[in-house]
Formats: sequence, structure tokens, C-alpha cells
Amino acid sequence: MKTFLLSFLLFTAGWAHAQLNTITVTPASAAPGTPRTITIDTVQAVGCEARQARVVDTEVQWQRTLVVHLVGGNTGIFCDALTNYRYVTTYTPSSEGDLKVMAVLAVTPFPGATALLAESTMVTRAPASARSRHDLTGMWYDPATNGSGLTFIHAAARNDAVFGTWFLYDAQGLPRWFTIQNVNWKSGGLEAEGTLFNSSSAINICPLTVIGCPVAAALTAPLGRARIVMHSATQARIEALTPDGSVVFASNVIRPAI
Repeated sequence: MKTFLLSFLLFTAGWAHAQLNTITVTPASAAPGTPRTITIDTVQAVGCEARQARVVDTEVQWQRTLVVHLVGGNTGIFCDALTNYRYVTTYTPSSEGDLKVMAVLAVTPFPGATALLAESTMVTRAPASARSRHDLTGMWYDPATNGSGLTFIHAAARNDAVFGTWFLYDAQGLPRWFTIQNVNWKSGGLEAEGTLFNSSSAINICPLTVIGCPVAAALTAPLGRARIVMHSATQARIEALTPDGSVVFASNVIRPAI
């Protein structure tokens, strides 16, 4: 019982350090048929650590999920202090799409039980694919114009649909916001263009205690185009274009971790 309790407590301590567990896919984005290296860094108890990483791809087709099991750990006598371990394995996707990659660890005292350590994404695109190479979802801003920015929702793993809002200011310094819709990706998956829309409502009376209030839009009209050029998963250039394609203004934006 003492040994069992010690093993369980040490495992729990390792789980408390879950922020130190990482999984990395290299390269993060590549063409179908390219072998990908999956590296898992974990904190485990010496003597009870896993012995190998085993790829389980039974959920790839239906759930778009690739599971890497850390298996073969000592079930028994004694677990020592926590330390860092690294496991490396490979997987070669055969078709385009995004896979969620999950690293799980067998919970030694409980047969069949596993704990999630970390997860990442494996992006597979043909060189001339018109699918995005990076997921835009999140908040973006330009450090040079902090206080303006964009928010994107991107169904990168499904149909590649994008909806964006662009919040900035007019000539009088008043806040304005626009939406970016009907986004289409170009060959290579690093550049896209969509329609820039302006929305307005009918004249309405808001409570005197606030500046604005939620109302239904009465008019949504296209103003021009928006171009998105991805430099990496966290760096991009956003341009506002006139209907004839001239650049009105642009921002070099980043997506900070939050």
C-alpha cells in the first residue's frame, strides 16, 4: 500500500507540472507523403517513466485525431524523484488536412487509464493547395498602432471559412469596425482575399447611460477588399483594398499568446 501510494503521489505531482509537457510536430506544415517527427517532452517519476511512444492512428479518418501513447512504464516497486524525459516518433500523413495530435500517458496504478499530457496540430498541404497553411483564429494587432486590431474565426480544419472583424478609428478619432467575409485562399495557402463590409443600423435611441447599444443591422454594404498575407502562424500583413485593387492602408500584425 505504501509503494502504491508513493507511485500515485509522484504521478499526481508530475500531472501538476503539466505545463512542462509539450508535443512538437516537425515540420508543422508539409505536403502529403512527408514523414513528420513528433517530439514529446514530459516530466515523470524516475523508475516509473514510459519506455516508448506508440502512434495510434485509428481515429485519423473519422475524428482527424492522431494519438501518441507513452507506454511500457514500470508498474511496480518504486518511483523516484521527477525528471524530464523526451520521446520521439514519426508519422507520415497520406492526404491533405489538419490532424489534432494528442500525447497521452498510461496511468500506472490504473490499468487502461490514460492522462492527456499535451496536444498540437499537424498541417498537411500540397505545395499548390488552395487551403490555408495556418489557422487564423484569434486576436491580432499591429504593435505600431496598438489599440486597433482584428479578430478572426477560422474553420481551418473543416471548410476553411473565415470571418473577421477589423476595429480601428475614423478621421475624428471615433471607433469603427468592419467585417471581412467571403474569404478565398490562393494557391500555396499563404494568401487570401475577402470582401470588406460596413454595417449600419436604422436610427435608434439607446439608453442615456451608455454611448451605444445592441441593435439589428439595417444595411451591410461592401466597401472593398481585404488581403491577408501569412508570414507565419503568428505574423501576417493585412491590407485594405479599393474595389480596383489599390491598397488604402496596411498593418503588419502579430497574434500574441493569451
